[in-house]
This record gives sequence, structure tokens and C-alpha cells, in this order.
Amino acid sequence: MLMADIGGTPLHRVPDVTRWEGALRLYAETQIELTGSLAELDAVGCPRRTLDALTNEIDPLLADTDALTLAGAEPGLSGAEMTRLRGLAPLLKAGCRALADYRVPQTLTHGDVAVDIMARADGYVFFDWTYSSLAHPFYDLEFVFPEPVPGGPTDFYAMPTAPDTRAQLTDAYLTPWTVYEPMARLRQAVDLARPLGALHYAVTFHRYVVPGAEDAAVWRPSVPSLLRGVLKHEAGLSATARAPNRVC
Repeated sequence: MLMADIGGTPLHRVPDVTRWEGALRLYAETQIELTGSLAELDAVGCPRRTLDALTNEIDPLLADTDALTLAGAEPGLSGAEMTRLRGLAPLLKAGCRALADYRVPQTLTHGDVAVDIMARADGYVFFDWTYSSLAHPFYDLEFVFPEPVPGGPTDFYAMPTAPDTRAQLTDAYLTPWTVYEPMARLRQAVDLARPLGALHYAVTFHRYVVPGAEDAAVWRPSVPSLLRGVLKHEAGLSATARAPNRVC
């Protein structure tokens, strides 16, 4: 695909925290605005992937051993990882139910927003909506703060990733959403959404991207990679999915 030059600098190469705050706040405001356009987004073919739908996809995904282990090839999940992941199935389903209890509406999600924002003098441009869907908006936060890829370029992400900065940027994104829930409740919802975001995109690749790709072999490793993102939040998922969901 060729398109006109957007101009500006990729935001993931910009270490300025204030630029990241501005971009994440604008992204949230845009998502909130688009909650009034779901019918139009449906009409143009944007897939709708609700929490109920995610719940129903958990068992079929975890039952596909070859897709998750890559038939024993790297970087497929190991036997131990498979056991841990399948053991999390009840908590993942409980997490879906708990997240649905928050008054945060589904809207347009991006899927790879951290690397698809251009920072310009006049604002920001969000581009490449390949993996977009109508789903829970907080899924994308799981992918805003990337972790270094072994053997990958060390300068790809210039964004600040210190824990206190992550909290600051998360709050910048969440602030517009306080029209629906208090900040304390939104932070709880984010904790639930992080593993479910990784799960959502694992389902997206497993069910939709890989089966329809001519170069499917290139995309198959994305499924176990994303599921390792679920395992990364194993302890937190256990705590948050079991906690009572109280209105603050």
C-alpha cells in the first residue's frame, strides 16, 4: 500500500513524555467520540469483537496445540507454558466477566498503536489500522509500553518506560475516560484488560490473520508470542479476577 507522506516523526522515537501524554489523551478522546459511530463502523465492515465473543474463543484457542506450540518449533510455547496457560482459562473467562462490569463502552481499537503514531508540529496522526476492531478500548494499553526484543534494535523505542512514567502515561490516557468511571475504577479495569488485550490479539491472529494470509508461516509465531503476554500477567490476573468488583 502506498499513501501520501504523513510527515512528522514516529512517536516511538520521541523520548518527550509530554508528547506521549498528548498523543494518548487524544487517542482516548478519539475513541470516546467514536462510541457514537459504532453503527457506521459496523457498516463499513469493522469487526465487532465483544468480551462475550472473547470468552467463547478461549477454549478453541487453547485446544489448538499445534498453533500454540508451532508443532514443537521455536518460538512455540513449551509444554510447561501450555499447562500454565490452560490452567488460566477459568480466570481469563472470569476476567472477561469482571471487565464487562465496568461502564467503559466498546469502541474502535487499533492493535499496534505504539508504533503507528506520527508526531507533527500540529498534532498527531494515527495510521495503519490493520488489526482494528470494535472491542474494549483498554486492550491497546498492553502494547503501548514495549519490552526489548532479544536481538532487536536497541534504539527502536525511544519512549520512556520507567514504572513511574508508565503510570503517568496510563493516567494521561485514562483521564478522558473518567466521564464513565472514577480513576480508581479505571485503573482496576486496566489491570484486567492487560492480559485480556494480549489474549484478544492472539485470537485475532489465530482466527483471522493466519488463516487468511498467503504468507501464513510469517504470522503463526505471533500467536504463541501474544500468549506469552498473557502468562506475563498470570499473578495479577489471579488477584484481579478473584477480587470483588466494587463501585468506588
